[in-house]
Amino acid sequence: RLDRLLLHHGPEDRFCTCVLARLRREPDGWTATISVGGHPPPVRFDGSGEAELVGARGPLVGILPEAEFVEHVLHLGPGEGLVLYTDGITEARAASAMFGEERLLASVRRSLRPSAEGPPVEGVVSDLVAEALEFQSGYASDDIAAVAFAVPAAPLA
Repeated sequence: RLDRLLLHHGPEDRFCTCVLARLRREPDGWTATISVGGHPPPVRFDGSGEAELVGARGPLVGILPEAEFVEHVLHLGPGEGLVLYTDGITEARAASAMFGEERLLASVRRSLRPSAEGPPVEGVVSDLVAEALEFQSGYASDDIAAVAFAVPAAPLA
């Protein structure tokens, strides 16, 4: 709907990127349905400290007349979660290098310290943002934002 709105009802220079994650609670965790429009793919992490990019990349929203956005469905069990972030993190520059996806994944992996309560998502976000800023000598040349959430390791009452 957003794609059609921007394409047909807005000025010609109006477009955006987005990632949509719809969550549905299941008896053994959550089902996440992810769709990406010109935005960086989410990072999925688990309780063991592993992290990977998930979801298919899609076109910018509001640019192509017949844009198709793929839905990626995944199950998040106890201790697993997602990190959503802006391209200001992966495209952060220092001299001729970019922060990139490998540094992003390494940062998330370093920040995951498994515990009985599950991964500390607050640490993942603050560590990632701090590392992206430090990579740029403390100056953000683009938007830097991240949000993370995880399924609790223990069932909710």
